[in-house]
Amino acid sequence: MRLVVLGCSGALLVLGVIVLVGFVLPSERQGRAERLVRAEPEVVQGVILDVTRQPEWRAGVTKVELNETGWVEITARGETVTFVVEVNGPGLIRLRFASSQDYHGTWEGILTPVEQEGQILTWVQVTESAVTPSPVGRILSRLFFDPEAFSRSYLDALQGRVEGGA
Repeated sequence: MRLVVLGCSGALLVLGVIVLVGFVLPSERQGRAERLVRAEPEVVQGVILDVTRQPEWRAGVTKVELNETGWVEITARGETVTFVVEVNGPGLIRLRFASSQDYHGTWEGILTPVEQEGQILTWVQVTESAVTPSPVGRILSRLFFDPEAFSRSYLDALQGRVEGGA
């Protein structure tokens, strides 16, 4: 009986430490990436905002459903992410999102024209800021999600789509 009480006490202590660590971690994380894409800003912006075709070029996005205020992405893991456009202007796209996995935030794309060898190309900068309210979610997100790698992967796919012309 004593071993059971000690085991349960130890498990509760470990769980308490995990939750405490989660509360100490910042709730917001950011991922940023940038690169030159060989297309004009209007072309790049068009590909980004053609959301119904994103499952064709973004790994992990299996379906996109339009709704009254924006769209919902459905991932291969069954997660749903709801997006609303806050800003859609020349050279700037800002989205707000909320996930079924208990995080929310903003995504911003800045598209700057760059002249190179007589062509207009686009310097693309993306920043995703995500807030995870749950302390356990904060720990899990640090263990299993790298926002910098996600931003780079997004730009890899975007560049492939824009420059590949598919």
